[in-house]
Amino acid sequence: HKSAKIDQSKWSPLRQFTFKLLSDERFEWVLSAMILANAVCLVIETETKATRDLPASQPGSRRHSRPLSWQMPVNVFFTALFSLELTAKLYTFRREYFSSLANILDMILILADVISEIAMISDLGVRGSAFRVLRLLRAVRVLRALRSIPWTKELYIMLFGFVASMKAIFWAGMLIAVLLAMWGVVAVNWIH
Repeated sequence: HKSAKIDQSKWSPLRQFTFKLLSDERFEWVLSAMILANAVCLVIETETKATRDLPASQPGSRRHSRPLSWQMPVNVFFTALFSLELTAKLYTFRREYFSSLANILDMILILADVISEIAMISDLGVRGSAFRVLRLLRAVRVLRALRSIPWTKELYIMLFGFVASMKAIFWAGMLIAVLLAMWGVVAVNWIH
């Protein structure tokens, strides 16, 4: 949100303060650090669950171990932090908040986090693929942290070079598949 686009003259002092805070680059950097810390916790949580579910005979198995004691409070902390940020943005930007697809995606991720944390805390017995999808949506939030990284010229060139090379690799793969199919037909007809 650019301050030049928004008329703040009729806003309350609290709303103006919240706008300045949310628009501050340092706030974005701190929030990005929190998102990355949340991603690290997600990786640790996933590793703990994966090793817990291994057969007892397999090396690295922690079959009878329970989730680490700090995982649930940390998840609740991050969910509360991101919910507070969402509330502040909704209070400040109101309808304009919904003009950005990134904001809508972020709101969906936070609401999915809130739902999954409530289900975990209240132990509703919610399990299965739908619950896993809610938990995995947290990993998508890492993309949000990448938005606040200042895009230097070198990083921009590298990123778009990577995308361009993926296009070339795709078309090279298609060409190889067509050539293999064509020469396969020739070989089958020639040998038989």
